[in-house]
Amino acid sequence: MKTFRYLVFFILTCAVFSSCNDKSRHDKNNNQHTQQPANGIYYWRTVLDSDSAEQHFLQTNNVRKAYVRFFDIVVDKSPIAMDSVVPDASLQVKSKMQAQEIIPTIFITVDAIKKMRHNEAKWAEKIVKRICNMCSYNEIPEPREIQLDCDWTRKTDSVYFNLCREVKKELQSRNSHAKVSATIRLHQLLQTPPPVDYGVLMLYNTGSFENPEEPNSIISVSNIRPYLKNLADYPLHLDYAYPIFSWNLVYDSDRKFKGLINSGAGIPDNILTHVSSNSYEVAKDTVINKAYLHKGDIIRKEDAPFKTIMEVKELIRQNSRDDNFSIILYHLDKKNISNYTDDEFKQIYK
Repeated sequence: MKTFRYLVFFILTCAVFSSCNDKSRHDKNNNQHTQQPANGIYYWRTVLDSDSAEQHFLQTNNVRKAYVRFFDIVVDKSPIAMDSVVPDASLQVKSKMQAQEIIPTIFITVDAIKKMRHNEAKWAEKIVKRICNMCSYNEIPEPREIQLDCDWTRKTDSVYFNLCREVKKELQSRNSHAKVSATIRLHQLLQTPPPVDYGVLMLYNTGSFENPEEPNSIISVSNIRPYLKNLADYPLHLDYAYPIFSWNLVYDSDRKFKGLINSGAGIPDNILTHVSSNSYEVAKDTVINKAYLHKGDIIRKEDAPFKTIMEVKELIRQNSRDDNFSIILYHLDKKNISNYTDDEFKQIYK
């Protein structure tokens, strides 16, 4: 399924794409994961500036690992483009994050991966160099891990896998022992794993947001269960990422998907008429955060219920071959963490 992250949250310049000092078989024996389990969180905003509530969350839940989105890699569609792909939406650091380890995470679009074919080593060097420059500039410790996030398919896996290998080689050429990890989507469990140290299975965006009849596209037990039948045989260590976010999906009067409105946008209740379950009809034309809502549009409000998260956790327990894994939440935001109690977070991380 196509990742939705880049729709949810959209300075170093592109010119700074420029310092930090074998096709492997995937079987249970040569993919030993020696890293100890640790509570983790994704940080998926363009400005690193966590407030007191977010810092309290990190400390209270002993969050040791923060997977921080440093930048995206996208196709450069400019008519005066100097290169086929460029970094986009680079992180601006305004405050320190109180986590023991910051893991630079890079989101790469599928179109960008296609453009990297036959030049994976070049792009790996640029990606690692940019990460190291950003860490140095912002006084972030040299990374002990880099994570690559891409919704690769069978048509693009060879390029993406080569990129993963080249990133590892580039790190080694800099005398870095940093690990390379990758996000794994549910449909990718049926494919050969990437040549990385470990993967993070994304247990969110599990349904079709384009389907107006989908009860909850963020997380659903019925959508996840079929993919876990062969989880114990997946030949790469997996950690698990759960959602704690919410959003509003918008459909027109013909029930065609129009787009997404962040749940924090604050859609006035007085323009909504309850239709069924978590669906509402727009009663009059209005504008929310530059998004035009027309009378007759349908809004489906979705979140990640605590009960559902715990049910999915039980599915993982039943199907995983071991319990030596970390739990990571997506993503750190004051509104997101306000959706759950302290006790619920303790149970999720347990």
